[in-house]
Amino acid sequence: MSVEFSGFDELINDLNNLGNIGNKIGKKAVEEGAKIVLEQQKKDAPRDADNEHGADKLDITEIKKYAKSSTVVAKVGISSENWEEAKHLYFQNYGYELWKNGKMVNTHVGWIDDSFKKCKDKATEKMIEIAKQEIDKIL
Repeated sequence: MSVEFSGFDELINDLNNLGNIGNKIGKKAVEEGAKIVLEQQKKDAPRDADNEHGADKLDITEIKKYAKSSTVVAKVGISSENWEEAKHLYFQNYGYELWKNGKMVNTHVGWIDDSFKKCKDKATEKMIEIAKQEIDKIL
């Protein structure tokens, strides 16, 4: 007497694919979330009166996956790659002392954090949506 299982190989395949889902969609989901953050930062960044906007130079500078933890991280905004064009936005975020008269300028202090708070939920929802879509493709 023997027992035959049908569909068991497909089940094992699906389970293996679900186990690797983080590796497959991590970068894609984080990249889409980072695009939302970048868009919001470009809207919220302080702008010059002379139309030379550092906000236009903000970018997604790096998306990195760490091998040991499988964590995916995106860096959005100001980096060494766009520092010269956007460094004034960095100083406006933290405030600075005006060299001409020594007065502290803090008009836009914290604009980066404020911008992130505005779009955090939307970016999170987008990342979850992408994860769900990819899981549905497997199942």
